[in-house]
Amino acid sequence: MRMRSDVTIGTALSGGLDSSATICAMAHLAGEDNDTRMNRDWQHAFVATFPGTTMDESAYAKTVTDHLKINSTFVKIDPVKAIDKLDDFIYLFEDVYLTSPIPMMLLYGALRENKTLVTIDGHGADELFGGYTFDFIHALDDARGSSERDMVLDAYIGSFPKDGSNISLKNTGKTAVYFNYLKRRVRDKLKSGSEGYKRVRAAGNKRYEEMDTLNRILYASSHETILPTLLRNYDRYSMANGVEIRMPFMDYRIVTLAMSLGWKSKLHGGYSKSIIRDAMAPYMPHEIAYRRTKIGFNTPIVEWMQGPLREYFTDMITTTSFKECSLIDAPSVAARIEHVINDKTATFAQGEQAWSLMYPYLWEKNVLKRMQGSV
Repeated sequence: MRMRSDVTIGTALSGGLDSSATICAMAHLAGEDNDTRMNRDWQHAFVATFPGTTMDESAYAKTVTDHLKINSTFVKIDPVKAIDKLDDFIYLFEDVYLTSPIPMMLLYGALRENKTLVTIDGHGADELFGGYTFDFIHALDDARGSSERDMVLDAYIGSFPKDGSNISLKNTGKTAVYFNYLKRRVRDKLKSGSEGYKRVRAAGNKRYEEMDTLNRILYASSHETILPTLLRNYDRYSMANGVEIRMPFMDYRIVTLAMSLGWKSKLHGGYSKSIIRDAMAPYMPHEIAYRRTKIGFNTPIVEWMQGPLREYFTDMITTTSFKECSLIDAPSVAARIEHVINDKTATFAQGEQAWSLMYPYLWEKNVLKRMQGSV
């Protein structure tokens, strides 16, 4: 259905499971389905690349397009060339978010420039089928016995890079991870009484009450927290460039199926989103279908702040408009930015935090004041 189009269609491909499954499904359907309304001009994969950074996953995307024997358009995300467009990007995005819009705006802009006006993307699978470690670790509440517990822990630990860079996993095994989880759960319950899910429970959703712990978490991620924000963001990234995103994982039948599945169907074999992997494995490279780690489509913000955008951030925090912005604590935000710029051990989380604390200033400058005609 989503391949029915009067204009060229394609996909934004990262090399992760969801986007790879999407384009491999497109390839399979194009070869097997006789729907006369299906657009056969679908072989347009657009890959955002971040050369020389830890965020670059273009090699995985190329594995997929090589498997399908189609070409890729590799879109080099150059922050130096893009920084002059940042003000306009923020104006078009209109809202405040925790990461830079540069990669997404440039990627969907490249689709438009190449006359690919509809993109079929893999959004929604993580929230529905358990792709985020901070979500599916809660299946430990559902696990009964050591084998089920190990299944969850294998999926969790396997999702992190093998270099041990995740501090919570350094020098720890499954037992330590499990007991750390239990301690956090007790602490969180004492602290907040699971505030994050009271609104969903208050709605009196009987089906929600019948779900296992993992699916209650995923229900909230899909309806309350992550997915609504993601859908809003990508609608703006794409429509700012005149491109339509279609999301097959958001088909109501797939959503209904996802919410009806027990937690084991989503984590069996020690893999996240295992039912997607098993269903799509015959149509895609095995190393992609069962690839455990995934970085996600993010900005390499620390590397940018310490490298090509160092001067931009250094200059910005000295401006009068930054110092007088009423939406931020300018000295505190400046200190956070300087820390990321100057500390070679700064983490991705610290970089994102510095950006998100600064973002209200950029929003005031490029949205509020522009609308008021003061800039």
